[in-house]
Amino acid sequence: MNRTSKKGSKKAKAKRRPPPPRKSRSNLQQRVEAQRRELREALKQQTATSEVLRVIASSPTDIQPVLNTVATNAARLCEATDVQIRLVEGDGTRLVASFGTLPAPEFLPASPRNPSGRAILTRETLHIHDLQEVKMEFPESEGARRGVRTFLSAPMLREGTPIGLINIRRMEVRPFSDSQIKLLETFADQAVIAIENVRLFQELEARNRDLTEALEQQTATSEVLRVISSSPTDVQPVFDVIVQSATRLCDASFGTAHRFDGQLITLDSQQNMTPEERETGKERFPTPATRATAVGRAIVECKVVHIEDVRNDPEYVLVGTQRALGYRTVLAVPLLREGTPIGVLGMWRREVKPFTEAQIKLLQTFADQAVIAIENVRLFQELTEALEQQTATSEILGVIASSPTDLQPVLDAVAKNAARLCEANDTVIFRIEGNALQRAAIYGSIPVPETAPPITRGTPIGRAIVDRQTIHVHDLAVEMEADFPESKLRQPVTGARTVLATPLMREGIPLGAIWIRRMEVRPFTDSQIKLLETFADQAVIAMRTSGYSKNSRPATATSRRRWSSRPPQARFCA
Repeated sequence: MNRTSKKGSKKAKAKRRPPPPRKSRSNLQQRVEAQRRELREALKQQTATSEVLRVIASSPTDIQPVLNTVATNAARLCEATDVQIRLVEGDGTRLVASFGTLPAPEFLPASPRNPSGRAILTRETLHIHDLQEVKMEFPESEGARRGVRTFLSAPMLREGTPIGLINIRRMEVRPFSDSQIKLLETFADQAVIAIENVRLFQELEARNRDLTEALEQQTATSEVLRVISSSPTDVQPVFDVIVQSATRLCDASFGTAHRFDGQLITLDSQQNMTPEERETGKERFPTPATRATAVGRAIVECKVVHIEDVRNDPEYVLVGTQRALGYRTVLAVPLLREGTPIGVLGMWRREVKPFTEAQIKLLQTFADQAVIAIENVRLFQELTEALEQQTATSEILGVIASSPTDLQPVLDAVAKNAARLCEANDTVIFRIEGNALQRAAIYGSIPVPETAPPITRGTPIGRAIVDRQTIHVHDLAVEMEADFPESKLRQPVTGARTVLATPLMREGIPLGAIWIRRMEVRPFTDSQIKLLETFADQAVIAMRTSGYSKNSRPATATSRRRWSSRPPQARFCA
């Protein structure tokens, strides 16, 4: 009974408790509304920062979209009249992004006499409630002159070093809130992240490009070396692959490779030329080496020639080829063998675009490889020639050993090998019989006059015997008028142009002579001259072995029978 009454008493007291005051409910609603505003602002800020991060992720190589997004969001969320984003450049800052219509200088010195400069120098956020009140402290402030009142600047720091800053301004006196200041500092941090991200990405791209270029260059040089090793007797494939690789890796419009023989430059390979351009280019080659062209100048100076614009070069001669090909920038690197130019590589661009140091160095590497290829072919040819010569001399010695009493097989072998190894159209060997020359052996297709030439200085063969030395006539058709008048009747019949004659000497006495001839003007090399003199010595050995002497015929009965049994032409022209 008592319990029931107590319980009822409590309920009655609860019903009689007064309601909370209205002021308390109003404060609660204000707090709830403030929290909602804070949540909305936080959400806006989070959305804005997320947007900036998204732009950073989607623009790893370009900072401008990020800075534009930062400027837009900073102006909107901080309720600013305008925003400036400036990056450090030299001894000041340069405007790189902005939002709003308020004018701003392109470049500002980093001076404490203006707000931006002070924020950079102090490395701290600068908040000026009323710029007009402190404008005497900032006499160089452009904003103060334009009526700016509230100013906020947040420096962008990378490892403590300022790389830029963000300025926001208001035209009325209304200081920025702590949350807005914090937000601007957050935007500054994000801008630093974006700049650093772009820098690192660009560095990575640059390294990747460098690695790719290095790999391409290494591959190209390896290809050249492979072609060199697989083409020991022909330099043309090497030239072709060098010009092709150099033109591509040096980013040239077209490329060329040239040989130089000491007098004339020839065009030996080209890349990326049209058929018309190739024909136009060939019109200029062979050509002497002069300073009027890039390739000629590289040979004359024995160094790299880089002409940024041939139209502005006072020494460059602009002729039909240049107008037809339309090139402007030229790079020429000489091929030097022990300091002597033997060729040149040329890279050409139709626009004015100088080659980089890396490209110049690369072309020098290709030039070195071209020299290796030329030298490799030369040495291989010399080795081959030496082997052929050794084989030929061994063959002649073998014939001498197998025919000690018969001279004719030896002379026939000498004539054949002399024509073949000296690249002559024919060989004629003469023996002295009395006071005249008799043909002892002939090999080749050049017509031979019935009568032998006289032993006088008026013919190349006669002069070789009289002077007892080798006579080399580069062009008989030109030189016979003044030096070899007695060849006038014979040369039109034979058509010989280049002639080489050497005497057969024994103990200072001439026994005869050998001469070799070419139908075209092509002088014999020093090695070929030396080889013919070796063949002459071998012929003399054979003469001595067979018993031949001046004013005599074959000494033995067997050789005399063989000699007399031959028809006249076979005796002297076999």
